[in-house]
Amino acid sequence: MKLQKYISKVLDILITLILLLFFASFGFKDSRSSGWYQQWFPNLNGSTITSMTFLDSLTGFAATNSNSNNQSYILLTTNGGDNWNIQITTYPNFNKIIFVDKNIGFASAYTNALFKTTNGGINWFTQSNSGIFHKIWRY
Repeated sequence: MKLQKYISKVLDILITLILLLFFASFGFKDSRSSGWYQQWFPNLNGSTITSMTFLDSLTGFAATNSNSNNQSYILLTTNGGDNWNIQITTYPNFNKIIFVDKNIGFASAYTNALFKTTNGGINWFTQSNSGIFHKIWRY
């Protein structure tokens, strides 16, 4: 009989604490804004994104096609896409960008050029000019 009273009191206290916690949680609010919100993107003069890749939840790269000025861009974000900055402006019409790891990345172009970075997208250089890259990375 004493054991049942003890179990009953423990259950009463446990239920009371759960209800108290449940009602107290109504006062908390998530500080993030809900839904979609505007992000900053540089003027690309008519170029559109053709490929995008993220290295982690914050760092990402995007490549564009050529605009009327025959310029293409590689863009970088370091805050999950809230802001984008132009890393390079060049002549090829980019169609794909990928990264092997946080330092080594490749961007292929319809002009059959392959651009490479070995320092996380800070500097890019032409790796090759053979026509196979356009055909392999087209999709």
